[in-house]
Formats: sequence, structure tokens, C-alpha cells
Amino acid sequence: MDSAPSLSPPLLLPALSPASLLVALLALLLTALLSVAVNFFWVVPRRAMADLAAQGVPGPPFRLFYGVLADMIQFRKRRQSDPAFAASSTATHVLDEMVRSYGPVVRYCFGPMSRVLIADPSLVRAIYIAHNDAFPKTTLIRAAFPLLGNGLVTASGPLWAAQRRRINPAFKHSELKRMFPTMLECTRAALALWEKQVRAEPGKEVRIDNMLETLTLEVIGRAAFGAKLGGVGGKGEGEGDEGGDGGRGGEGGGQGGKSEAEQLVVAFRAYFEAAGATVRSPFAMIPGYLSLPLALHRERDRQERLIRSIMRRMIAARRHRREQQATAAAAAAAVADTADAAAGADAFATENADDTGAKGRAADDEGATDLLELMLNATDEESDAAAGGGGGAGVVKSAPHPPAMSDQQLMDECLTFLLAGHETTSNLLTWTVLLLSQHATWQQRAREEARQVLGADGAGLTMEKAAELKTITMILNESLRLYPPAPVVARLCATRAKLSETLSIPAGCGVTVPIGAMHRRKELWGEDANEFKPERFENGINKAATHPLAFIPFSVGPRTCIGQNFAVLEAKAILSLLLLKFSWRVAPSYRHYPEQLLTLKTKYGMPAVLTLVDGAGAGGESS
Repeated sequence: MDSAPSLSPPLLLPALSPASLLVALLALLLTALLSVAVNFFWVVPRRAMADLAAQGVPGPPFRLFYGVLADMIQFRKRRQSDPAFAASSTATHVLDEMVRSYGPVVRYCFGPMSRVLIADPSLVRAIYIAHNDAFPKTTLIRAAFPLLGNGLVTASGPLWAAQRRRINPAFKHSELKRMFPTMLECTRAALALWEKQVRAEPGKEVRIDNMLETLTLEVIGRAAFGAKLGGVGGKGEGEGDEGGDGGRGGEGGGQGGKSEAEQLVVAFRAYFEAAGATVRSPFAMIPGYLSLPLALHRERDRQERLIRSIMRRMIAARRHRREQQATAAAAAAAVADTADAAAGADAFATENADDTGAKGRAADDEGATDLLELMLNATDEESDAAAGGGGGAGVVKSAPHPPAMSDQQLMDECLTFLLAGHETTSNLLTWTVLLLSQHATWQQRAREEARQVLGADGAGLTMEKAAELKTITMILNESLRLYPPAPVVARLCATRAKLSETLSIPAGCGVTVPIGAMHRRKELWGEDANEFKPERFENGINKAATHPLAFIPFSVGPRTCIGQNFAVLEAKAILSLLLLKFSWRVAPSYRHYPEQLLTLKTKYGMPAVLTLVDGAGAGGESS
């Protein structure tokens, strides 16, 4: 009988002490972290740079960790220490110099992130129109500026498409026409207030940038949200209880006697200064850094809470009024069913109209489709289809009504439009004030046009007349060219995209469009590209440069700024009435320092001296 095969003795591993085991685990963890770091900081960016270099795309030498971020840090330090350099440089000087040195297509790294700088209008068209779906928004803006949430500016994909459909009706021509009288009312009230200040203290310096920002906040508050923020014509006393949507929420008119508009101006500025400083940090690219409880982040969050509290009151006031109106309508319908329906309904309606207040009723009549009302009524069509309302086989009854926009979505959209709806216009007007101060001949030409088209007191200003202000339109376009609202915009290439016969963008690579640099390229605008020459727009935007997409202050393609017509119309109205009331010069204390936070602002404000124009009086300017 065969004997059983012998078994090998078991392999005995030496016993590991707890300390040795801990050391081994730490070694494995450090090896894994090192591998991730090498891949993140070296392998991925080097691979993308090599891909682009093989296609003939030029760029600066690769620098580990920082890339051109090191140049940007040095640039900011020099601007802060050298006022003359700051005055002669743009906010995006480093990117502008790259375009001048390497051409309209440049490969570079921003920290560890590989990017392609594109200042060629044909390629910009390919990104924003032909291949828009392949280039979603980056997540950095949302992480750096959490105030924006998932609003229209930061959202992508189906969420963005649904939000855009919801909001589009608020900016159609008929709605702009409905909002135009509000623009005029706010502007004339502000000008009357400024006139009193000028008469009381002639020659005194004023912060025209703050004044314009407060005014445009009041305009968007009233026109889009039905809320009086008290920025012009008083501080909104009594609005909270009398039907206006701008209720004070028991705060007694704001902090330190400031109106909500004034509070918001200060809070927005403080928020974006803090958030801008965090995103410019060399550590901003490290995952989780922007959420650390650092002093700057805490200040950003504190200002965000203030801004959200004001917006929350605006939304709550509108909802309360809607509930009152729904209750009144239901009761009126019930009264109408009684024998004395007509008399009862009339009496009830009259009583409730008195309770609600004449101002609230007028706002309803005119603002039933304002932006806030649209969003409160908003439902998602895709939700209806998903619930079975698409009419497919087996559907025997209509699907339930789709759910309303969530409170978080509502807040995100309201904050996005409150911010974008006033910052874009106020910044455009601030830079225009600067340019017209530096070019007095154009200031006078614009004033003469306003007098001729609108009358000496501006009483003839309508939407139709605003379209006839050709010189003012050219001036505003030239201001947008030299100082675009967002000088730099970024996208992320989600899948490899072929933009031309010679250029393909690798997946995962960022794309930067330096709108400011493209607006000043001499190859597109001529040798006078850096000069203020509104006449270049005399034959329209498409003929101002050698390429029709050389001028894109509000972007281009499906994601063109939804409120650009509102912003330009408002700017025309404010500028034309301002010209008829005042002449101005920027004060000697002004320090030129353009800075991009979320939008392009002047870091140290715009002190100016206003002077009443001969013949300008309060009679034709008050409302």
C-alpha cells in the first residue's frame, strides 16, 4: 500500500509587533500618497503639455507645482507696491503677456492644472458653439464662491438647460418693456438725491462706483424681485407691512441706519474680496483647502450669511403676499356663490385691496411675470415626463403636476441674478464714467446726443428712444471692449475635442479664454487697440474688428449672458440721464487698479467730482 504524501510544514511568518505593523501601514499610506502626488503634479500635466507641444502649440517652460501661478503671485505683489505699474497694467497682465509672446494659442500650467489659452475668435467659436457640450464649466468657481450655489452661472448639463428655460421668459422684449419704467423711476430718484448732495457741498468728492452700485441694486431688486431695498428715494420705510416685497424683517431699516441696498453693496464687496483672496492662494488647487476654517474663509461665510438673510426676507415677503392673495381669491369665489355674489365679491375685494396696500397691488398688476414670480411658479418639464406625462403607451391619465423648484435652487438663482443683475451694469457704468472723464470731448458729444434725442430733461426717454442713442451705444461698447465684465473665463474639456485641423484639446485639460486680451489684440483691432475710440463701432459690432466674434463681452453661444439686453438697456438709461444732469471728472485721489474678483472692478473705488450741467434742475428729473 502506498504511503500518504508528506505535507510541507506551514510557512511561519515572524510575528510583528504593533509598532512594526503601524510603521508598515504608514509606509504603504505614504507610498500611495506619493504616487497620487506624482501623478497629479507631474505625470498628468506633463502628458498634456507633451500632447499639445506635439501639435505645435507654444508655451512657457513647465514648472513643477506652480506653473504660471508663480508669475501671477509676483505680478500681484508688484502691482500692490508700484502704483505706476498697477495703473499701466491690466488685471490679467500675465495672460495678456503670454498672448503677446506666444500668439493666440498657448499651452501652460496653472498650478498643477494643464490649460490652453485661446484668444483666436475662430477657435472660441468652436468651443462655445460647435463643441459647447464638450466644455462644461469648471467647478473651481463654485468652490471658491459658494454664494452662487448651482445658479445659472455655475450650473452645467440638464440642470442648466432646465434653469435657462425657466428664466428665459423674464428677459423677453415685453418684460424688458415692463421693467423699463422702473429703471427710469429708480434712476431719477437717485439723480434727485445726488443733486441735493452736490448743491449742498459743491466740489466734494463722491464714490461714484458705490452710488452706481446702490442704484443698480435697487433697479434689479424692484424690477426682478418686486422688492424696494431703500437704495434710492429713502430707506424703504414701512414697506414690510404694506405689501411691498422688500420687508425689513423687524430690523428697523438695516444696520446702522443703512438701507438693505447699502448693506448689500458692502457685503458683496467684502464677500468677493475674501473669496477672491482665497482663490488666488497657491493652495487653492488642493482639494478641501477652500473649505478650511481659515480667517478669510470665515469672513467670506459671514458675509454670505448676511446676503442670504436679506434674500430670504425678500422671498418670504413675496410668498406671504401670494398666500394672502390666494386666500382672498378663494374667499371672493366663495362669496360669489352666494345670492348677493356681485355685491359681496366687490366688498371683499375692496377690503382686501386696502389690507394689502396700493403699492403691493400695483406691483402685482405690473410684475405678475417678474423673475421671482416665474421662479416661484417654476416646475421642471423633465419631471413631468419622467412621471409619465409624455404620452407613451399605457398612459391613461395625465401625470401629477411636477414638483416646484426647491428652496435651495430658488435661493441660488435669486442670489445669482441679484449679483449679476447689478454688478454687470454698475461696473460697466463705472468704467464708462472713467473713460468719459478722460475723454471730455466724447462726454460732451454723448450729452448733446441725449439732449437732441430725449430732450433737455430726459422726459422723452423710452425704450424706442434708447435705441436711437447711437453715440452712447458706441461709447458703452467701447467701454465693454476695454473693460469687459469678465476678462477671463474658463472651461474644462470633458472629452477630447478637435477644434481645428491642427488643434485637438486632450480630455481633462482646461481651456482659458482671455476675453480682455482678445479685445485688445492688434491683429483684430488695429494698432490703436489699446486706445479709447468709440467710432470703431460706428458700423455695428460685427464690423468693428476683423472677426465678428472678436467682441464677446457677454460670452457667446448657448451660454451667452441671459441678462445682457437688460444690462445694456439699463446702462443706456442711467448714462443718458446722468449726462443730462451732471458733468464729471475723476478725482485726483483716484488710483487706477482694475481687479477681477468675479467681475472686473476697481480695487480702490472711483472717487469723482460731479458738477450740475447748466440748465439741469430738479423739476424734470424727479418722479
